[in-house]
Amino acid sequence: MPDVARLIILRSTLCFLILILCADVYAQKTRVDELLTQLDKNDADTNQIKVMRKLSAAYSAVDPVKKFYYANQYLILAEKHNIDSTIANAYLDMGISYGIRSNVDSALYYFKLGYERAKASNYSLGIARSHANIGYAYDRSDRKKEAIQHYENALKIFKKYNIKKSINQNITNLGSLYYDLGEYKIADGYFRQVLASVRETPADEIGLGNALFSLGNSNLKLGNQTKALGYFKESLAVREKIGDLNGIALSNWGIGRVLIEKEQYQQSLIPLNIALKNNRILKNLYHESAVLMSISRAHLALKKYEKAEEEADLALQRANESSSRGLVSQALELLVDINKEQKDFAEALRFQSNYIAVKDSLNSHEMKKDVLVKDINRVNSDNKDLQLDNETIA
Repeated sequence: MPDVARLIILRSTLCFLILILCADVYAQKTRVDELLTQLDKNDADTNQIKVMRKLSAAYSAVDPVKKFYYANQYLILAEKHNIDSTIANAYLDMGISYGIRSNVDSALYYFKLGYERAKASNYSLGIARSHANIGYAYDRSDRKKEAIQHYENALKIFKKYNIKKSINQNITNLGSLYYDLGEYKIADGYFRQVLASVRETPADEIGLGNALFSLGNSNLKLGNQTKALGYFKESLAVREKIGDLNGIALSNWGIGRVLIEKEQYQQSLIPLNIALKNNRILKNLYHESAVLMSISRAHLALKKYEKAEEEADLALQRANESSSRGLVSQALELLVDINKEQKDFAEALRFQSNYIAVKDSLNSHEMKKDVLVKDINRVNSDNKDLQLDNETIA
């Protein structure tokens, strides 16, 4: 069964490559207002396209529906002039709009349109970006082997052009897959490699925040609570500095989870509620579900059963809305625990039956075997030059 933290690592660390360059909502609204003053329909189409692309990016953290609108507007102009690279990017931005809203099927549809246009015009970076986006969509749909193939394809192209941010991103993606498989030490090694790389490029503050957050997750799983808390707090400081609303939510969620592990349940609710508020601003149902489960766990430990059950029910609803079987299985497992605590064994049994059905559908054992064999082979052959000090990944 996929670990919810691994799934969130993936979503957070794909920000600049796949989803969004989130910024503080106030700052982004200011940016939107500034760009709107620059948008003049009497300008040349090429100038309008530039402004609309920036508007689509700026609306990522403010209004994903308007992100789609401006992507569609610059798509129309790009098609008018047959600008293949811009057409491909427009389709990808439209898919990203759906991805932010956790509509994975629609996101995948547009990602594939972007890929086909990029491929037809031999737009290499567009092909790479499309592979990364498609890989994300497949991973969100629990189609792990297909996700790995697309991440590998993206990595080969980014290596060819020596785009370090994107190379780091794909290494993080692979570390996230190991995390999903319960191979936390190996995942931690990937994440440490990325952290060392981004520290060499101080301008990549988004990458730094992502790497620190990933290390917080791996260390939490390895039982290093103090280290985990340090990484999460450092990532929060970076993300607050750059106004990354999505990242701020994630780092607060991480801090809350550490506090739960430390049995500081009441204190955990402060960062967890910040995370919940931000995800609702972003209309991110997927992340909202994950945070709701953490809040429910805290209330369960505090024996506030009514609140815990209410939040777990809502988490299950959001998980279903985001079409993630991994999240659904974890929400069902939580509801089993809550009903057991309340001695409602009949209800617990009902949720247990649903949980088993969903868990079985994930085929986690076979997935682990297939992914490990494929990825270990890739690491040993295709990716040696990406290692620190020219060493092969252990």
